[in-house]
Amino acid sequence: MPSEYVGLWRRERLARPDGWRDVTTEVYWLQSHGLFVDLRIPQPRPDFRGCAGLENLPPELAAWLPRQQGFAGRLTVDDGVCHWHRELDYQPPGEFEDIGRAEFISDALMLESGILADYTEVWRKAVPNGSGALAMRAEKTPGGRVGILVAVGDYFMYAVDRPQALSRESGHADWTAAELECEIGFGRVRPGMPWRIERCSLPFREGGVLLDGFDTRPEPGAIWSPPEDCVLAKAGSHWRVVECTADFRGTPIDGD
Repeated sequence: MPSEYVGLWRRERLARPDGWRDVTTEVYWLQSHGLFVDLRIPQPRPDFRGCAGLENLPPELAAWLPRQQGFAGRLTVDDGVCHWHRELDYQPPGEFEDIGRAEFISDALMLESGILADYTEVWRKAVPNGSGALAMRAEKTPGGRVGILVAVGDYFMYAVDRPQALSRESGHADWTAAELECEIGFGRVRPGMPWRIERCSLPFREGGVLLDGFDTRPEPGAIWSPPEDCVLAKAGSHWRVVECTADFRGTPIDGD
């Protein structure tokens, strides 16, 4: 994976030939040298304060959640043509695979043009080139969920698939709690601080802690086990470290 792709990207604009534009959706795309996580939150977003979980969620809030988008998997690049292989998708599979051509205007500005669909996206990078990266995925087991974690520089993103596949088409407001339970989150990595979730496809999870950090530096190829009470454990107790080029160790919340 060319290093210029690695980092946190924020989308500034999505445009189509018919004149339609989107400049308000919050988009977070975090890319390691192979794995990626992407979350897209339409605006305005309803107020989820006071909600503790998917059970007994007010109907109007449950109806809004399926408007979100997000995916995670592996990116391959061939002569500027990017193929995002989606191993997890918040929405049902689309008509086309996710393939686009990248044009770098500068180190921090990139244009993406669709190949199978006609669109243009403007992306701006929020992480300097050369920042260290961590990437890991849940080991595949029969009936297990897809799980991916990526950290680059001062940011992390994670994705854990729903416990059952979607049985309805995109846009329906009557997804079950199990179908809504696809968690994709974004947050900051700060030295000596827990990894706190700032944005999430389950908004009531925002402000919570994903991890305290790591006791030791994860080594590529090693198996890492998330804490039992961590959402990552829903995808399995064994995660394979795919990449680690920086020290992401932190301090436990209680300071021990």
